[in-house]
Amino acid sequence: MTGRGRLAGAAVVLAVLAAVAGCGPQGTPPAGDAVVATEKPPMPEHFVADTGAEAVPPIHSIADWSVDVYDPAGLRELSSLVVSGRVVGVEGSHVDSGGFIVTTYMVQVQDVYKGGEDAEVIRVDLSGGAVPLAEYTAAVDELGQYELRLGPRDLEGRDPGPKAENYGLNVTSAAMLAELQPDSWVLYLGEPEDGVYAGVAWDHSLRYLKDGQVHSLHPEALRPTFPEAELHQE
Repeated sequence: MTGRGRLAGAAVVLAVLAAVAGCGPQGTPPAGDAVVATEKPPMPEHFVADTGAEAVPPIHSIADWSVDVYDPAGLRELSSLVVSGRVVGVEGSHVDSGGFIVTTYMVQVQDVYKGGEDAEVIRVDLSGGAVPLAEYTAAVDELGQYELRLGPRDLEGRDPGPKAENYGLNVTSAAMLAELQPDSWVLYLGEPEDGVYAGVAWDHSLRYLKDGQVHSLHPEALRPTFPEAELHQE
């Protein structure tokens, strides 16, 4: 018998012994035993990327929202779509129509709590990121916000590196993922523009799921933690 034949024979013997011992192939339970239903398999590991947002300290937005976005119910009311999921890619950062830096992420949807989105993967803009200084300068100049954003038109001595904004929403941050260890992210989103959803209320638009609880990242959240079941309630 060749070496390959001996290996094949040994495999057959092991399979027979496993069946006799009451354990079928690949851990199949023996006949007659109750089959325990398995839970939905966990989502794959979270995507990690460097968006450059952490190059500067985080800042928190202050705005006069139409509803109380510090309250989860108010934030839900303001949102057109509320989903949980994980980030599977980063398209990059750019300057939006308001002159702010945002980063476009690809989000694999796990659950939809509000809205009719049925796509498996959606594109989402979250505030924060980094772009080359020349690109940022040109963008805010075109928007008529150069002086507002950059001050006097004198680039001498200015750091030629990228312009970064950090609102604490970098969902691919290795440090944030290691600290929070989320099961998945929860995103509160507005109506899509050109196929891209946007966080509905800046640094309030992101929360995360862990052990059946929804946790806020905002330091002034009215309810920093609440059960996931409340996401399904109108």
